[in-house]
Amino acid sequence: MSFLNTPLDGDVPLAELHPSIDPGAEINASDYQIASSQESENEAEKESPDDVKPPPFNQATGEMPSTEEFSGHYEFSLLMGVGSVNDAKNVKKSWEYSLKMNKLYVKVGSAVPVSFKINNQLDWSDLKVRALLVYDNPDDARTPVERCSSHKDPSHKSNKDCPNVNHVLCCQHRNASYERDQYSGRYSVVVALGEPQAGATYATILYMLNCKSSCEGGISRRNTSIIFTLEKNNKVCGRHVVHVRICSCPKRDMNQEQEFLSCSTSSMLSRGKKRKLDHFGPIRIKSEGYPLPSLLPPLPVSSLNSDLPPQPRYEPLNYMEVSLHFFSLLYG
Repeated sequence: MSFLNTPLDGDVPLAELHPSIDPGAEINASDYQIASSQESENEAEKESPDDVKPPPFNQATGEMPSTEEFSGHYEFSLLMGVGSVNDAKNVKKSWEYSLKMNKLYVKVGSAVPVSFKINNQLDWSDLKVRALLVYDNPDDARTPVERCSSHKDPSHKSNKDCPNVNHVLCCQHRNASYERDQYSGRYSVVVALGEPQAGATYATILYMLNCKSSCEGGISRRNTSIIFTLEKNNKVCGRHVVHVRICSCPKRDMNQEQEFLSCSTSSMLSRGKKRKLDHFGPIRIKSEGYPLPSLLPPLPVSSLNSDLPPQPRYEPLNYMEVSLHFFSLLYG
């Protein structure tokens, strides 16, 4: 009897592990090892990276993501700083929000509470919120927003609790997922929305920005915005956009830009009224109390008095004729 059919206690016969082996046949161990290595190589070829499907394309992180407001079926909406102590007295504010300009002014590394809301009658499950930082200028719209080399250094103090040093926009949430689109190179952070707490109508998420708008080699004083998209199964269900400026003095910068906006608007309105009056107002050109004859319409032929004798017609004199006549008078 072959040793293959006499298993030890607790051992499994080789024929049971490989049904293709004849129980009565004698197997060489070296042949078995070669066959096993060939099977493993075939399995590795089947699972090669070339056969792995790339992640599905997401419109929210494409080369030209939309910035159009979109509430959608879920009636998606957001508020800045709901229930925050940022509005309390005697508290040094680390961020400001201008409702007039829909713009957020925030210090580097400061947490900003953003509250999201959908229709309470709908299901909140499987809903995610994606935050994406983009440039406003069309010339830079396709360029991903990246941190400067100084703030991106892992040894920088701002990266002590930073989950990803390449992302300017981060989220203080334990289940936050940091992604980079392999097609566009854009960085985004995704968080499951989840249902609001008892007695609350909004779900609040804390966001922070880890690079200044004035950093050279990074944003470099270019205008930026945050696109918040509501997604379900990789499909956009809602969208809201908030302009953002990362600075050292949020309140000062907000007041300056609001004042500049007010002055620009008032000057444009005044210029518009003046041009309107100049364009549509009457032409008042006077000479000794009467309009210039060139501006008067010509009289019709029928209105002329035909009884008057014809007036002599004077032709203009030539310059040489005038000179000769002048010398003839002087020298006779």
